[in-house]
Formats: sequence, C-alpha cells, structure tokens
Amino acid sequence: QKYCRLHSLDIYDFYLDEGVSGALPVENRPAGSRLLRDAESGLFSAVYVYRLDRLARTTLDILKTHQRLDMTGVALKSMTENFDTSTPSGKFFMTTLGGIAEIERETIAERMRVGRERALREGRWPGGPPPYGYCLESKRLVINKKEAEIVRIIFHLYAGGGMSTASVAHYLNALGVPSPAGCGKKGPGPARGWHASRIWSMLSNPVYRGT
Repeated sequence: QKYCRLHSLDIYDFYLDEGVSGALPVENRPAGSRLLRDAESGLFSAVYVYRLDRLARTTLDILKTHQRLDMTGVALKSMTENFDTSTPSGKFFMTTLGGIAEIERETIAERMRVGRERALREGRWPGGPPPYGYCLESKRLVINKKEAEIVRIIFHLYAGGGMSTASVAHYLNALGVPSPAGCGKKGPGPARGWHASRIWSMLSNPVYRGT
C-alpha cells in the first residue's frame, strides 16, 4: 500500500495465498488462479510483487506466469527488484533473479535436512512437539511418567488384549483419560478425545521402540 501511494498507483485488489504452500504452481493456488483469471479479463494492467520469489518458488513457474500475464497485456513488476520485462535484457535479468532465488531456497532446504540428520545422529529431537509419553529436556526426549503409563496400556490392550484401535480409543475415552495435549502446556489442554487413528499412529511410531 505504501509503495502504491508513493508511486500514485491505483490498487485493484490484493491476491494473497496465505497459508498455501508457495511450492504449488501459481495457477493451482486459490488467489493465484483468481489473479490469472482477472488478468485475462483485463481488470488491471500490472501485477506487483514484493519480490519474485513471493510469486513462485521455481524459475519455470515464474516464467510461465509471466508468459500468461504478458499474453493478456499485463506487466509483471517487482517492488524491490528493478527489471523491465519489455526488453530482452529485462527478461534475462528476471530469469536470473528467479534462478538465484531457487538456488537459495534449495540451499536452505539442504542445510535444514543436514541439520535434522545431525540432530538425530546425536540423539536430539529434530523439531516439533514430542510424541505422547515424552517431554523435551535440552532438545532430548525424556519419559513423561504419567503419560508413559497410558502408552503401556495402549500397547498392552492392542498386542496383549487383542483389542482393535477403535476399541482401545473407546476404552480410554470411557475412563476419561485426557487425550494428547502436548508436553509442557499449562493445564489439561482441549478435550479432543481419543480416536482410532491416533492410537494407530502411536502403535506404528518407531520412537516407542527406541528408534
């Protein structure tokens, strides 16, 4: 909004795909597909993005989106990157920026993968909430004694008692056993109840056999 006021640009609409993965092609995202439809309907003359990597995650998707916009006479412009796609050199610069952004994202993803693997090798939890029955101390799993008893009951009922996952869930709900609310939260957490899918995810989780 500040950029448009500064450059005396009238805003037709905002196309925000919040909460939607940018890895999806633009035409497969709700706001992205609406943007392309509105461009074809001639509702605006230019699309402004903060940076090209906010439009798409790959150079190919950026080029495909630019081509579709260009075919409808709509310009693609970046508020922080200076290029003019009406010239060959401008198109080349846009492609170069897209390639650099793609490499940066892949490099970050690779570093995260390596960091996760290193944490696992060193016995540290790689991230996210710990499994039910455990807490985190210094990024390592430690047994939550109260929840661990419920874990043992679940495995005993399924493996030793011959009960189905649905039956185990019904049994725990009937006893009023609180469902997983996350270790470290204050209070009992929301009463979500036990479900067969939750029981099965625990039974099939390799963490419970020490892996």
